[in-house]
Amino acid sequence: MPKGVHTAKCKRCRFPVTSPCNCKSAKGEHTVKCASILERCVCAPNPLDSEDFARIHIPYILWGVTLEGVSESSRVAVGKFSERIKEVKDKGVSLYIYGPKGCGKSGAATVIMKEARAWGFTAYGVSVTELRESVRTHAPFDTESTVMDRCRLVDFLLLDDLRVEDAAEKMFTINDIRNLIVSRYDRGLPTLITSVLKSMEWGTAPANAPGIRDAIEKCCAVLQVDGPNRHKVAQELKNKFLE
Repeated sequence: MPKGVHTAKCKRCRFPVTSPCNCKSAKGEHTVKCASILERCVCAPNPLDSEDFARIHIPYILWGVTLEGVSESSRVAVGKFSERIKEVKDKGVSLYIYGPKGCGKSGAATVIMKEARAWGFTAYGVSVTELRESVRTHAPFDTESTVMDRCRLVDFLLLDDLRVEDAAEKMFTINDIRNLIVSRYDRGLPTLITSVLKSMEWGTAPANAPGIRDAIEKCCAVLQVDGPNRHKVAQELKNKFLE
């Protein structure tokens, strides 16, 4: 068989791989070395660099987050969601992540976003507050599009920290957020949302935003993240240097 001819399928992603090859898959890591002139098969994820992180808009503090760093209560679910990232994209499945403040919701979402980018999908993360401000100022994403354009069109979008207070905003309203989530879902584009509220709590006081509750029910798998407030723990560790 000539070099570079793809005749087999990877057990993990079912994408064609060069034969013969040595295919190794473990804990979300997939490396393929082929007997072709290719350095690796196209089914292998690409390592991310600083340019990737900047374009995804991930805060520097989260660059190093891994599945092992995700709260134990949700680690298995995040791992399974990440492993099926191609199927998630094909079906447009969104994910609503909720839990107490500081328990690692953003970190869990970041693991998924990094996996999506590693497999070649476009990804962008932004807090709801930051997105609202970008709408107000028509903030650019690049020379050809605004941040809001990016949020509408990117393969994977993270809307971080959806709060009760967002239901009372007059600019980029809670209905605008709902419409963004649903329109992306209808076009097969997954959205990750983090919040301290359970999905059903959006339909009652103080949020009183049944549109968000219905959007979550229509578009999202729901994942609870639990654990200690990591921000508080980190601050306490730093304060020990003052003792």
